[in-house]
This record gives sequence, C-alpha cells and structure tokens, in this order.
Amino acid sequence: MTPVLPRTYFGNIAYYSIYNRAEEVKFEAKEHFLKQSFRNRCTIASANAIQDLIVPVNRKQRREPIDTLEISYAEQWQRIHHGTLISSYKVSPYFEHYAHYFSEFYDDFKPRTLWELNQKAHEIIVRILKLETKESETELFEKSYPNDYRDQCQPKDQFQLEFDHQTYIQVFEDRHGFVKNLSILDLIFNEGPNAISFL
Repeated sequence: MTPVLPRTYFGNIAYYSIYNRAEEVKFEAKEHFLKQSFRNRCTIASANAIQDLIVPVNRKQRREPIDTLEISYAEQWQRIHHGTLISSYKVSPYFEHYAHYFSEFYDDFKPRTLWELNQKAHEIIVRILKLETKESETELFEKSYPNDYRDQCQPKDQFQLEFDHQTYIQVFEDRHGFVKNLSILDLIFNEGPNAISFL
C-alpha cells in the first residue's frame, strides 16, 4: 500500500525508513502548512545540544497549499544552517565526502517555495543513498489515506517518539548519549554508504 508523506526538510530516520521500505511513495502537495513539524525543520546533534534547524516561511500563506508556501529570506538562515552543519559534523567520518552537496545547496540554491527547497533536499538524500523508490504527488487534498503519515511527521507525535532503530556511533555521543531518530543527515555523515542498512 502506497504511503502518503509530506515533503520534509532533511527528514529523519523514521521518515526515510518509511520511504525506503515502500515500492512507491506519494508526496502531499495540497495540504496546508502544519507548524512545528518536520516540513520546515530538521533535528541534529550539535556540540552543546540537540538542535533544530528551522526554515522561516511566510506565515500569511498558511492557508494556501503547501506547494505554494514561500520561504522568508529576511534572515540569513541558509548561512546559519550550513555553518551549523559544518561545526557539528566536520569531524564525522563522512562529512568531507558529502560536503560539496551542501555547499551547492546552501550557497547556490535560493528557491521561492518550501516545496522546492524540500524537493531539492530530498533529491540530495536519494542521490547519496542511491534510493530507488517510485514517487508521485497528490493533485487534490484528501482528509485521509489508508497508509497516511502526514500527521506523524511532527517531533512529539507518538509514532516519532516510539520509532526505534539500530544504534550507530555519533559525533557527540560522549556528551549527549546516543540520540535516536535524528535527521537523516546525522546518519549519513556518521555512516556514509552504510547508512542505507539502518533504514
């Protein structure tokens, strides 16, 4: 059964586990923006704390379809996010191997909408992990689907809190202990090509 997922900003391990295990995934293009969800944020482990990287959006458009929601560039969030990834993962085993993807993403890519940003972020992850799931997009909004994960893509949702996966060595594990279900970026920078085996 085809899972229905929102597009997320460098989704977490639970998100990409759903994606990787499906033959085909449908992305929700016509929902309204859901605040405090992974649609415009990802969670990483930095030196001092577990940290959310948040993409600011035009709040006046929250009642419009998600594929038209514009990003706000009033703040230099791209520079901040890129700098945070560098400072958090530069000593990880595989950061230098993949760094060029993120230099291009943060320095050269300035899309109008969150949908475009998340699509590009997803394309980077698919390329790195060599994922082969078929994809489609919704054309109309439906209240529910048989295999619906749209509401589960929030940090405090029970599905996210209970999701479990194999542990791996994290950069700041000595400070925070092992932190499960972080952004897929954490897994990629720490495990490289082996990341796919954790999904």
